[in-house]
Amino acid sequence: MVDGIRLILESNPDVQILWKYRLSINIVDFDWQALVAPLEATQRVKVMQWLPVDPSALMETGYIVAHVTHGGAGGFHESIS
Repeated sequence: MVDGIRLILESNPDVQILWKYRLSINIVDFDWQALVAPLEATQRVKVMQWLPVDPSALMETGYIVAHVTHGGAGGFHESIS
């Protein structure tokens, strides 16, 4: 995902990315912050464990061009609505 986001940023200078990601398992020797810090340093990527607004409200703004989900029913229905 990090490499994909990096490619998107490089090829689309006007794109900003909001990434809701919650690391739910303990992985030994996994430094999550070090991995995403270079993305957040661009000030075009914001990584949050939880969104302070309803995701469907974000989708209704008209500014969302892509919604990537893990495939659960909630994210799927938000995307197609």
